[in-house]
Amino acid sequence: MKRIVYIRPLTLDDALVTYQWRNHPSIWPHSGLRPDKLITPERETEWLASILMRENEKRFAICLQSNNQLIGCIYLTDIQNKQAAMRIYFGELKYWGAGQAYHACCLLFDHAFNLLGIEKIFIEINPSNKAAKQLAKQMGYEKIEKIYDGSKRIILDKMVFNKERYKY
Repeated sequence: MKRIVYIRPLTLDDALVTYQWRNHPSIWPHSGLRPDKLITPERETEWLASILMRENEKRFAICLQSNNQLIGCIYLTDIQNKQAAMRIYFGELKYWGAGQAYHACCLLFDHAFNLLGIEKIFIEINPSNKAAKQLAKQMGYEKIEKIYDGSKRIILDKMVFNKERYKY
């Protein structure tokens, strides 16, 4: 299978792109977050500097193989006891629904299971986010429960994907 995207560690230089995404109102309904102030390149760089130092997180840029363009991000957070939470988003709207999320998840799974020794990856999905639900289904995640996110005031579907499923 030809690789459309690759993942690489997120860097401070990526803030020059990602700050624009965080200010884009089309993205807010899918993330459940809306900035309470304008995100400047300086503010984004400061934020990235703080999160990239976290030892229990691995944050990656999703880039196009053809031209190295940064089009999204994929994260493993809350890494502990061979488990992690996954988050993914695409800031470049023209790549929404084009299949790159599937490829990025495959690359992340390979890294998580084979290099980091992770055995379970959890996601939390807003049931109204049809693209996220479709991706979770395509990847083989299993729904395990509904949870309430008090900060966003919504009920989310918590799902899991484990290393045993990945082997198949």
